Amino acid sequence: ERVKEVEEDVEKEVEEKEEPVNTCPGQEDGGCLTSKCCKEPGLQCYSKNDYWAECMERCVPGPNLFDHDSNKPWACKPLGIRSPGTPKKCAEDGDNCMDEQC
Repeated sequence: ERVKEVEEDVEKEVEEKEEPVNTCPGQEDGGCLTSKCCKEPGLQCYSKNDYWAECMERCVPGPNLFDHDSNKPWACKPLGIRSPGTPKKCAEDGDNCMDEQC
């Protein structure tokens, strides 16, 4: 009887630790201005301006060195909620990024 109780407790803990399902459809152009959500885990949709927003782990207002399309500053206003989960860990400087794919 005690074994059954312990198994039920463990099963309940596992259920509680499961990450929520991400229902964000994402967008074909890579932006999130319309959807205000991110398909990749752990990312937040941040606005650059009234015309563009992108999913990122973090955003600092001002120039974005990774924005190759424009040197205009980012507002970094969060849109929607952060997607559930942990962001993908990218390769460190000098490491092979083929495995991480980012």
